[in-house]
Amino acid sequence: MLRKGTAATTGIWLASVGAHLGLGLWIDHAAGAGLLGTTSLYAYLAIGLGTQNLLVRGRAAAL
Repeated sequence: MLRKGTAATTGIWLASVGAHLGLGLWIDHAAGAGLLGTTSLYAYLAIGLGTQNLLVRGRAAAL
């Protein structure tokens, strides 16, 4: 099973993670919320990568 990801996909993923981390740290600093930004980044990665994993496994099973 080949994945369809390209360098652009990797760049977009890295940009989205960077933006999520930056905004999370900014919100934590502005609101004094502790580690909410870092925690939400972990949830973002877990949901995103978990969904991709399920989709790729489904495509592989269909072959």
